[in-house]
Amino acid sequence: MIILKIKDSIKSKKYDEALSLIDEIPEIYLTSEFLLLKGICIQLSDNSNYNLTDAELSFQKALELDPTNIDITLELAWLYFNVFDEPQKA
Repeated sequence: MIILKIKDSIKSKKYDEALSLIDEIPEIYLTSEFLLLKGICIQLSDNSNYNLTDAELSFQKALELDPTNIDITLELAWLYFNVFDEPQKA
């Protein structure tokens, strides 16, 4: 199962590998969980194909799909507060 491969890659700190796996998933099959993991990987990766705005967009799309998911909300708030230094958005 693809989600297990992605989580194994993340656990092994292979964030670029996890991003590649997520990018292979057709957009119509991207769930809030995939988008959450993508945002996390973007933040932790050295992949130059992505920037922190891509992480923000991934979290926002995940929230659109699952607006009550606290994990997504916390990740987005953490990004705003600690990375973008925008506590009012957090």
